[in-house]
Amino acid sequence: MNDIKKWWIVLLTSLIVLTFYFTLERNDLFYVELTIPSSLFVSDINEDELISSSEKEGILVTKNEDGSLTYRMNRLKHYEKKSEYKNTILHTIQDIIADDEYYEPIYDVTHNKSLNQFTFIIDRSKSEGGLGLDRIVSLLIGMNAAMYQLYNGASLDNYHVNVRLQDKDTDEIISETTLP
Repeated sequence: MNDIKKWWIVLLTSLIVLTFYFTLERNDLFYVELTIPSSLFVSDINEDELISSSEKEGILVTKNEDGSLTYRMNRLKHYEKKSEYKNTILHTIQDIIADDEYYEPIYDVTHNKSLNQFTFIIDRSKSEGGLGLDRIVSLLIGMNAAMYQLYNGASLDNYHVNVRLQDKDTDEIISETTLP
Protein backbone atom coordinates (compact mmCIF):
# COMPACT_ATOMS: atom_id res chain seq x y z
CA MET A 1 0.00 0.00 0.00
CA ASN A 2 2.82 2.37 0.83
CA ASP A 3 4.43 1.75 -2.61
CA ILE A 4 1.16 2.56 -4.38
CA LYS A 5 0.92 5.82 -2.44
CA LYS A 6 4.48 6.78 -3.48
CA TRP A 7 3.70 5.89 -7.09
CA TRP A 8 0.61 8.15 -7.09
CA ILE A 9 2.61 11.00 -5.56
CA VAL A 10 5.29 10.67 -8.25
CA LEU A 11 2.63 10.49 -10.97
CA LEU A 12 0.75 13.55 -9.68
CA THR A 13 3.98 15.50 -9.23
CA SER A 14 4.99 14.65 -12.79
CA LEU A 15 1.62 15.76 -14.12
CA ILE A 16 1.86 19.05 -12.21
CA VAL A 17 5.39 19.69 -13.51
CA LEU A 18 4.38 18.91 -17.11
CA THR A 19 1.29 21.11 -16.85
CA PHE A 20 3.41 23.93 -15.43
CA TYR A 21 6.03 23.51 -18.18
CA PHE A 22 3.54 23.60 -21.05
CA THR A 23 1.67 26.53 -19.50
CA LEU A 24 4.92 28.49 -19.30
CA GLU A 25 5.82 27.52 -22.85
CA ARG A 26 2.53 28.85 -24.17
CA ASN A 27 3.07 32.06 -22.22
CA ASP A 28 6.43 32.58 -23.99
CA LEU A 29 8.57 32.54 -20.88
CA PHE A 30 10.92 30.11 -22.63
CA TYR A 31 10.72 31.72 -26.08
CA VAL A 32 11.44 35.08 -27.64
CA GLU A 33 9.63 36.40 -30.66
CA LEU A 34 10.89 39.38 -32.63
CA THR A 35 10.07 40.93 -35.96
CA ILE A 36 12.72 42.26 -38.33
CA PRO A 37 11.41 44.82 -40.85
CA SER A 38 12.14 44.25 -44.53
CA SER A 39 14.09 47.53 -44.64
CA LEU A 40 16.94 45.86 -42.71
CA PHE A 41 17.43 43.14 -45.30
CA VAL A 42 19.73 43.63 -48.26
CA SER A 43 17.67 43.71 -51.45
CA ASP A 44 19.50 40.85 -53.15
CA ILE A 45 19.16 38.44 -50.22
CA ASN A 46 17.49 35.12 -50.91
CA GLU A 47 14.68 34.94 -48.35
CA ASP A 48 14.17 31.21 -48.79
CA GLU A 49 17.84 30.55 -47.97
CA LEU A 50 17.65 32.92 -45.00
CA ILE A 51 14.56 31.18 -43.64
CA SER A 52 16.05 27.72 -44.29
CA SER A 53 19.34 28.53 -42.53
CA SER A 54 17.47 30.05 -39.58
CA GLU A 55 15.25 27.00 -39.25
CA LYS A 56 18.35 24.76 -39.28
CA GLU A 57 19.44 26.70 -36.19
CA GLY A 58 16.13 25.93 -34.50
CA ILE A 59 14.54 29.30 -35.20
CA LEU A 60 10.96 29.35 -36.49
CA VAL A 61 10.54 32.04 -39.16
CA THR A 62 7.26 33.49 -40.40
CA LYS A 63 7.14 35.79 -43.42
CA ASN A 64 4.63 38.59 -42.87
CA GLU A 65 2.50 40.34 -45.50
CA ASP A 66 4.55 43.55 -45.20
CA GLY A 67 7.79 41.69 -46.06
CA SER A 68 9.06 41.59 -42.50
CA LEU A 69 10.15 38.33 -40.90
CA THR A 70 9.10 37.19 -37.43
CA TYR A 71 11.58 34.97 -35.63
CA ARG A 72 10.62 32.71 -32.73
CA MET A 73 13.46 31.08 -30.81
CA ASN A 74 14.26 29.78 -27.36
CA ARG A 75 15.92 32.20 -24.94
CA LEU A 76 19.35 30.57 -25.25
CA LYS A 77 19.33 30.90 -29.05
CA HIS A 78 18.13 34.49 -28.67
CA TYR A 79 21.04 35.29 -26.36
CA GLU A 80 23.48 33.63 -28.79
CA LYS A 81 22.18 35.63 -31.77
CA LYS A 82 22.19 38.89 -29.82
CA SER A 83 25.78 38.26 -28.72
CA GLU A 84 26.71 37.33 -32.29
CA TYR A 85 25.44 40.68 -33.62
CA LYS A 86 27.20 42.62 -30.87
CA ASN A 87 30.50 40.80 -31.41
CA THR A 88 30.28 41.24 -35.19
CA ILE A 89 29.83 44.99 -34.78
CA LEU A 90 32.68 45.35 -32.28
CA HIS A 91 35.08 43.18 -34.29
CA THR A 92 34.25 45.01 -37.50
CA ILE A 93 35.02 48.33 -35.80
CA GLN A 94 38.36 46.94 -34.59
CA ASP A 95 39.16 45.73 -38.12
CA ILE A 96 38.29 49.11 -39.61
CA ILE A 97 40.54 50.97 -37.19
CA ALA A 98 43.40 48.48 -37.64
CA ASP A 99 43.32 48.48 -41.47
CA ASP A 100 44.81 51.85 -42.43
CA GLU A 101 45.17 50.89 -46.08
CA TYR A 102 41.68 49.75 -47.11
CA TYR A 103 39.72 51.98 -44.71
CA GLU A 104 42.13 54.89 -45.17
CA PRO A 105 39.59 57.72 -44.74
CA ILE A 106 38.35 56.30 -41.41
CA TYR A 107 40.59 57.42 -38.59
CA ASP A 108 38.59 56.15 -35.60
CA VAL A 109 35.14 54.91 -34.61
CA THR A 110 33.50 55.66 -31.28
CA HIS A 111 30.23 54.27 -29.96
CA ASN A 112 28.15 54.20 -26.84
CA LYS A 113 27.61 51.14 -24.67
CA SER A 114 24.16 50.34 -26.07
CA LEU A 115 25.49 50.45 -29.67
CA ASN A 116 22.91 52.93 -30.94
CA GLN A 117 25.25 55.92 -31.37
CA PHE A 118 28.31 55.75 -33.66
CA THR A 119 30.75 58.45 -34.67
CA PHE A 120 33.13 57.75 -37.52
CA ILE A 121 36.08 60.13 -37.28
CA ILE A 122 37.33 60.57 -40.82
CA ASP A 123 40.10 62.35 -42.65
CA ARG A 124 38.04 64.51 -44.97
CA SER A 125 40.93 65.07 -47.39
CA LYS A 126 41.20 61.30 -47.98
CA SER A 127 37.44 60.86 -48.16
CA GLU A 128 36.55 63.43 -50.80
CA GLY A 129 36.64 62.23 -54.37
CA GLY A 130 36.73 58.61 -53.26
CA LEU A 131 34.07 55.95 -53.47
CA GLY A 132 32.41 57.12 -50.27
CA LEU A 133 33.67 54.02 -48.48
CA ASP A 134 33.39 55.80 -45.13
CA ARG A 135 29.66 56.39 -45.74
CA ILE A 136 29.02 52.86 -46.98
CA VAL A 137 30.85 51.25 -44.04
CA SER A 138 29.15 53.52 -41.51
CA LEU A 139 25.70 52.63 -42.89
CA LEU A 140 26.47 48.90 -42.90
CA ILE A 141 27.57 49.10 -39.26
CA GLY A 142 24.43 51.12 -38.56
CA MET A 143 22.19 48.46 -40.14
CA ASN A 144 23.83 45.71 -38.08
CA ALA A 145 23.43 47.87 -34.99
CA ALA A 146 19.74 48.38 -35.82
CA MET A 147 19.34 44.60 -36.00
CA TYR A 148 21.15 44.33 -32.65
CA GLN A 149 18.73 46.89 -31.15
CA LEU A 150 15.79 44.66 -32.11
CA TYR A 151 17.49 41.60 -30.61
CA ASN A 152 18.23 43.66 -27.52
CA GLY A 153 14.53 44.27 -26.89
CA ALA A 154 13.70 47.45 -28.80
CA SER A 155 10.27 47.49 -30.41
CA LEU A 156 9.63 48.07 -34.11
CA ASP A 157 8.16 51.45 -33.20
CA ASN A 158 11.05 52.53 -31.02
CA TYR A 159 14.47 51.57 -32.27
CA HIS A 160 17.08 53.73 -33.87
CA VAL A 161 20.79 54.01 -34.54
CA ASN A 162 22.49 57.34 -35.02
CA VAL A 163 25.56 57.37 -37.29
CA ARG A 164 27.73 60.47 -37.62
CA LEU A 165 30.70 61.25 -39.81
CA GLN A 166 32.99 63.74 -38.10
CA ASP A 167 36.06 65.50 -39.51
CA LYS A 168 39.13 64.53 -37.45
CA ASP A 169 40.82 67.92 -37.88
CA THR A 170 37.92 70.31 -37.30
CA ASP A 171 35.48 68.12 -35.29
CA GLU A 172 32.81 69.29 -37.72
CA ILE A 173 29.91 66.87 -38.19
CA ILE A 174 29.96 66.17 -41.93
CA SER A 175 26.81 64.09 -41.99
CA GLU A 176 24.42 62.48 -39.57
CA THR A 177 21.97 59.68 -40.30
CA THR A 178 19.41 58.03 -38.07
CA LEU A 179 18.47 54.48 -39.00
CA PRO A 180 16.08 52.94 -39.86
